[in-house]
Amino acid sequence: MTPTAFLLSLLVQGCSGGPPPNVGPVVEISPGRPAGTPGPRIDGPRTGIPGPSTSSPGPTSPGTPRAVAGGPRTGGGIDLGPELDWSDWWWLNAYEYLGPIFPRTPSTSGGDDPERRSRSIQVIADAARSAAVAATADPDARVRAAAALTAGRLYGPSVRADLLRSLEDRDPLVRRAAIAGLGLSGAEEHVPLLLRMGTVKLARPLEEQDMALLSLGLGAARGRSGRFAGPLRSFLLTASENERRLLGPSAATSVGLVADETALAEFAKLASDGEAPPPLRARALWAFRAARAASGRDVAIACLEDRQPDVRRAAALALGRLGEGEEERVARALIRAVETDGDTATRAFALLSMGEVGGPTAREELLDRVARGKQLLRPWAAIGAGLLSRGGPDEAMGTALAKRLAEERNRDTRAALALAIGLSRTQDGRELVRRMVEDGENSRERAFAALAISLGRDIEGSPALRRAIREIPNPAVRAVDALALSTFGSPGDAETLLALHASLSAPDSIAIGSLALAWHGSRETLGRLLEEVTSASDSARRSAALLALGIGVSPGGVPTYVSATGGWDYLASLEASHFAARLWM
Repeated sequence: MTPTAFLLSLLVQGCSGGPPPNVGPVVEISPGRPAGTPGPRIDGPRTGIPGPSTSSPGPTSPGTPRAVAGGPRTGGGIDLGPELDWSDWWWLNAYEYLGPIFPRTPSTSGGDDPERRSRSIQVIADAARSAAVAATADPDARVRAAAALTAGRLYGPSVRADLLRSLEDRDPLVRRAAIAGLGLSGAEEHVPLLLRMGTVKLARPLEEQDMALLSLGLGAARGRSGRFAGPLRSFLLTASENERRLLGPSAATSVGLVADETALAEFAKLASDGEAPPPLRARALWAFRAARAASGRDVAIACLEDRQPDVRRAAALALGRLGEGEEERVARALIRAVETDGDTATRAFALLSMGEVGGPTAREELLDRVARGKQLLRPWAAIGAGLLSRGGPDEAMGTALAKRLAEERNRDTRAALALAIGLSRTQDGRELVRRMVEDGENSRERAFAALAISLGRDIEGSPALRRAIREIPNPAVRAVDALALSTFGSPGDAETLLALHASLSAPDSIAIGSLALAWHGSRETLGRLLEEVTSASDSARRSAALLALGIGVSPGGVPTYVSATGGWDYLASLEASHFAARLWM
């Protein structure tokens, strides 16, 4: 099992009592080789919809052709890279854009005064903390792992002893979850322990070492100081080649998350070092993106010409956050990558980053690619256009996206265009998107149209979501509809969400429905999650409810940008990306 694959194991084997059909065991994946796709199939093209404990396809079945990342997939000397699906990228980064729209605390459907709502959230948080402590002794390892993660999110004196005790659980899955819980806690007191677990040889198994290194950065995002950066820099400089290859990426990620200037200077050299392991170089580039550090701009532009595809992909994605002040220069470098790179993933990621960079040059390029680009890249250009418009009002861009959606016949591109219209928050195209929720040609279109209503803050589209929850036969799509509806937090929707959640039976759908209850944030919906934790006989429901409840009442919310691999090349380590997306929601 790869170092950060423990949560993938929880999701694949944990929620359904075993791997889903045609899914093999989690195995170690060579750097640059994808293990699978980050979400269940609904029907037709996969939608990639993860929830708090969603199962995910693992390695492809024996005999299924699968390209090694960076290796040619077709003849003619053109490297098309691995199988690409824009929805994979979306779900690994979705929670930066998708979530409850307005801050809220639990209230009843009749409403409460602010003081009563404040007391409600405290009562539910205390009950959730107690439930997590009790669940650390659950007979099912999946539930114990979920309890450790939730105990970390809701950390306090009452959970400390049980969380530390979980570090010695008989099940390795639970132990890794407990280490992640220490990171989620943000407690300064655990820094020496995590450093020791991560950097001392043989102190822990390799995958637990890796989790400890990553958890240091997760804790920094929750308020912990970055004083661990110095020891981790030393570790990266003195580690053996094998340690740098296996543990370096997570160490580099955590150092990058605290934007340590000394480390960033060292990372500039590391990213340019052609002899260093490509995953480690890619994380070094990601660190500049995470820190929005312009000092990495020139390095990233240079790395667009690197011979390693993982490095080029990471550089393309890093530049999305490094364009401030030099938008035109960065946009032109990304356009050059789209025009000349033989790796489709690099070209796709460059289109995404153009949307983040913005500016007239990027805008013109994206509009042209949406209308006339190659079919494989049009969805990526559409999402890039949506991101560009989201960064600043651009009604002309919205009009162009709506026109393209009305004319587009490719189902996959239609789904991406609907998502782009939601991201852009444009007025144009809203009616088209609302109709797609109920009348889309396939489940993929309907699911992403539902998300677009939430992303666009189109509260007038809520009736379409409610009708779809009642009428769409596919339970997974109905669960996505509920997730989108929950983000508006309308008190009257609690009954609809509760009824939908009760009707679900598949682990994937239960997970999404549980997250919808957490996001709605009413006393009714959070109370149902608490009830599931304490009384559900199905361990899949208990574990999903635990994780969702922790998200729903976690103080200050859970940062979404602090994923281990989100925002860079998810294809370089897909299992780690699974972990990141689901750990942070």
